[in-house]
Amino acid sequence: MLVVVRCALAFTALVTWIPASEHGRWIALTYPSLLLYCAYSVIVALNSYRLDWPVPGRVLHWIDVLFYGYLVEITAGASSVFFYFFFFAIMIASFSRGFREGMAVTLAAVAMLVVFEFILAPAGRAFALTHTRL
Repeated sequence: MLVVVRCALAFTALVTWIPASEHGRWIALTYPSLLLYCAYSVIVALNSYRLDWPVPGRVLHWIDVLFYGYLVEITAGASSVFFYFFFFAIMIASFSRGFREGMAVTLAAVAMLVVFEFILAPAGRAFALTHTRL
């Protein structure tokens, strides 16, 4: 069932994301990246249902974390609307693998955001970990 939720999240992001000038440095990469994630989600879902393939939950939520980190950084950094996608991976990790895995995913997401912000932040912009849009 989680593979269907992943598909719904991917396609919702593709359909509802509206590019604007404040959305980031590499805006042109966003739609192809979302299309790639949609294709990945569909392939995982089809494989899990058609081939009765046991979905390795641990691998999938780590792939999600990496992709969401990438997506956040190509859009608007920590203020990206895609920042909230991390909660999907955190919830999946927590409910399927327990507290330790959920905490590991959370810490990895935070570390990834901090590292990306330090490395990829545009020149002249001050690093602000609290810079999120609500």
